[in-house]
Amino acid sequence: MSLSMSINLFEREEIQNEKRFWLRTTRRCNNHCIFCHDSEIQNGELIKTDILRQEIRNARQNGYSRLILSGGEPTIHPDIINLIDYARRLGFDWIQIISNGRMFAYPDFT
Repeated sequence: MSLSMSINLFEREEIQNEKRFWLRTTRRCNNHCIFCHDSEIQNGELIKTDILRQEIRNARQNGYSRLILSGGEPTIHPDIINLIDYARRLGFDWIQIISNGRMFAYPDFT
């Protein structure tokens, strides 16, 4: 087995053992795609920031190392940047956003 192959196998093993925590930040989206698999549960709700912070804290305390923020569209939550910062300060190794990317086109987003 080559060195590069053994490194790839090791990386895959780490990913398989990683604890991932999915957190829905909204039930709202700014795209309304016809192929959206979440369209039936979109009711316009923004999950309260204090609830999201509590869930993030609980996940980290329970050994989750990857936080996956989703929605609806997570980037339309008004506190998304603060939530990412909070998760980073708690020690999440990886923070991922499932997004349509639309908000990143706006200069005032961050």
